[in-house]
Formats: sequence, structure tokens, C-alpha cells
Amino acid sequence: MNDIIWLTGESGSGKTAVAKQLMKKMDCILLDGDEMRDSISLGAGFSREERKEHNLRVARLAHTLSLQKDVIVSVIAPMKNVRNEIDLICFPTWIYLKRDLPKREGYFYEEPTDYFTVDHNKLNVTESTNVIMDFLKQQKDSIEVARKKYMYAIRQKSIYILREMKAMYKNPLMLWSTGKDSTAMLGLMMEAFGEIPFPVLHIDTGYKFPEIYEFRDRIAKEWGFDLRVIRNDKALKNGMSPETHTKAECCTTMKTEMLKKYIKENNVDAVIISIRRDEAAIRGYERFFSPRDKDFKWNIVREKEEASGDSPFEALQNIEFSGWNLYETDFGENCTHVRVHPMLHWNEIDCWQYMKDMNLPVHPLYYSNQGKRYRSLGCIPCTETIESTASNLDEIIKELETIKTAERDGRAQDKESAYALQSLRLMGYM
Repeated sequence: MNDIIWLTGESGSGKTAVAKQLMKKMDCILLDGDEMRDSISLGAGFSREERKEHNLRVARLAHTLSLQKDVIVSVIAPMKNVRNEIDLICFPTWIYLKRDLPKREGYFYEEPTDYFTVDHNKLNVTESTNVIMDFLKQQKDSIEVARKKYMYAIRQKSIYILREMKAMYKNPLMLWSTGKDSTAMLGLMMEAFGEIPFPVLHIDTGYKFPEIYEFRDRIAKEWGFDLRVIRNDKALKNGMSPETHTKAECCTTMKTEMLKKYIKENNVDAVIISIRRDEAAIRGYERFFSPRDKDFKWNIVREKEEASGDSPFEALQNIEFSGWNLYETDFGENCTHVRVHPMLHWNEIDCWQYMKDMNLPVHPLYYSNQGKRYRSLGCIPCTETIESTASNLDEIIKELETIKTAERDGRAQDKESAYALQSLRLMGYM
């Protein structure tokens, strides 16, 4: 993605003149406010709602064009809350052209306080342009800007995958453990759709931390999504537990079998799961769209319709590696449902950074309590703490930058054998 430079300021502050000067110094595309109103927003008025729609249209166009070249936007964008929405769409570098102008009846502009500001009362167009060019050069060397661009890029890929999924499948479902990854997924769905449009399923094993239940019910109520909870009460009554059986047997009975049952009974055709490739080596084999057969096994090949080459089979998912953001989503009649992994390309720090950037709710068990905290959440008998003094997101991120242990070292089911997680996945586990 190339840079998007958005010039904001009151009408008459000189945005268009500066933007045209910048074009002479940069290989870029210019989106001017007046021209945009005569094209993508033809006929739109100047009410707050109409201005918002116009601004967001320009932001979406800027995002698309930035895939080819740098983009300069010269559009007022007078409202702070709309500028915040623009940040989520195209992540521009904001330049505020400040100029003292006569007050006009009915005109409104909410002055930004945290943007790079050019005082156009004191500088002419050429001088303002030179100041902006110097600032942009400094920005290219900024670590913080690089971090924001990286986070924007991975977030947009996840949103794109979620929208592809919604377009292709009729009855999706999202799994939510209340952990950091699946809570981040809730945030991504809000970004992608403005709501959480699918049922959110929590699989209760009966051995969860009390804090998990409290967090689950509170967030579901505050966010207003369709929370559904399933539990294998029959198995619990018969004594199933991670202490009387192997951890893998308990996970299979309490989680996998319940998920399979729910999928069949509710005709679910897509399950959104918040796994990441960096969590465990076996997940490095996963794809963003993973077809499951009637036995709930990951089926990545099918028999060729016409014989060709040395093998009678063809791979279903190689297109994901083409570099064109293309994903196979139709896996034929043998596919009962698809596991969708929109966060597969994220890592652990990415998730925490996103939680911080979006101000998402954080499960209290992730924070240090008497020198210990949980890094990964599961059932009480299967989850261990780590030594930590991290009591906020900044401290968690800093801690993870130096920590040497694996994220799931505290999950007992991963320790029973070298292939425990692989065996669980083959049986339909997440």
C-alpha cells in the first residue's frame, strides 16, 4: 500500500492550491473535494450525514487507488468522528492547513488538535508545500508510522476475508472463547460490517474460570450480539473431566463433539475461528479457508475431473499463494462446512496491539495478579500461569518482545504428546 496524504482545513484555507503543488513534487493521484462532489457524490448536499457519506466514499476510493500510487486528498472532512472513521478505512497522514477565516452562519469545522499543522496565515503556497514535503520525508523514517501501516495492512486483509466469507456462505457462525484472539475477531467484525451479524458460539466445558463466564455475559450484553452457549451436560454427569481422562479425550468430548453436533443440527456452512499460524507449528499448514468433509476432517485435495499430470488429485487451496488476494471458497459437494481463519497471518503481539489500538475489552486473567498472569486461556485444570508483572497492554507487549517461551506452553492438552494438537485437529478440533 502506498501513502495517502489527506489535507484538511476550512473551506478557503488553500488545500487545493497546496495539493496541486504537492502533485508536482510527487508521483501521485489527487482527489480534490470539488471534483469528487461532481463525480462520486454528485447531487449530495452539505448536511452532516451527507458530508459523512461523501467523506467515507472518498476514503474508500483513496484506499483502492493507494494500491497503485501515493494519493493526495484535498477534502475538508470537518467532523472529528468522521475523520476517526476515515482512519479505519484508509489510514491517511493528516495535514491540517490552518487559516483564520471569517465565521459563516451554518458552517461548521471541528479543528483537529493532534494533526501536523501548517499555519497558512504566515506561509504562502510554496512555503507550505515545502514544509509538508519535509514532514513527509521525516514520516517515512518513523518507526511508529511503519507500525501503524503494518497494523492497518493486516487488519484490512482480515476484513477482506470476512467480507468474502459473508458473500459466499449463507449460515456462518463465529466461535468465541472470550480470549484475546476471538475478542479481537469481534472487533474485526464490527469494522467489517458495523455490527456482529452472525451468531457467536461459546462452547462451555464446565471447567472454565468463573471470570470467563462473567466476561462472556457482560460483553455479550454490552455489544448486543447473538450469544449461544452449548455444553455437554451428559458427559459432565458421567464424570468426564481432564483429570479422569486424557486432556485430548476431554477436549474431543466436551468441545469437538459438541461443535460437530451444533454444526449438523443448525446447517452451519462456515465457522469463523480466530487461530493464528504462530500459535503452534501444526497451524502453519492451515489456510484462510479450510474445507471440512463429512467426517469433519480437513480436506485439501479432490480427484481431478479430467486426468492430467502424474497425480489423479488436485490441490484445492494453492490459489491463496498467488499473491492476488484470491481465495478458493467453493470446495464441492463433499465439503460439509468451511473453517474460516481471518487472523491466520497475525502474531501474538499483533493481537495485543490491535486490542490497544481499538480499545477493545481485555479479559482480566491476562493481567498480572501477585506476580503471575495467564498468557493463554483454557479450562482451569489445563491452563497454567506465567511469571509476569504486566498489568496493562503496553507492559504485555513489552514483555512479549523479550519472552522466550511459546504461547501455548501453559496449555496441558498440547503437552500430552508431540502430535496432540494435530490429532485433535484431525478429529475436528479448532
